[in-house]
Amino acid sequence: MCEFARPGWVNGWTKLGCDSIESMRTAVPKLRSDLDADKALFANVYNYAFDFAKEEGQRSLSVETAAGMWELLLSGRWKYADAFLKFVNENVKRAVTKDTWKVLLEFSQLPSMADFDPYGAWPSLIDDFVEWFKVNGMQE
Repeated sequence: MCEFARPGWVNGWTKLGCDSIESMRTAVPKLRSDLDADKALFANVYNYAFDFAKEEGQRSLSVETAAGMWELLLSGRWKYADAFLKFVNENVKRAVTKDTWKVLLEFSQLPSMADFDPYGAWPSLIDDFVEWFKVNGMQE
């Protein structure tokens, strides 16, 4: 869980032209900027994070791990991230599947809750969040 193998770590930084801590520090703001500018790159990182964070031999993420990863990846990128994390931390008890993980990224790209199709094929976690959001009078 959440471990980089040394060869992958070294090769990744080498491809970026980094050979010191200082060059890594210099590269990080550009990497963050790239994530903000390129939705496909962000989607790749987001989807990679699921397998990176899950325990070896497990097919899903614990709620605690998923919430931590969502906070890291979605806070500041999705206007409903704080409300969603509050919902997850207070209400979700089941592990998070890869399907739910992936579909949440799609859901997070909706412009507003008004664009949510309740008849769509959303995982129950997302349906339950939308219902909770409305019942608790959350603001757009």
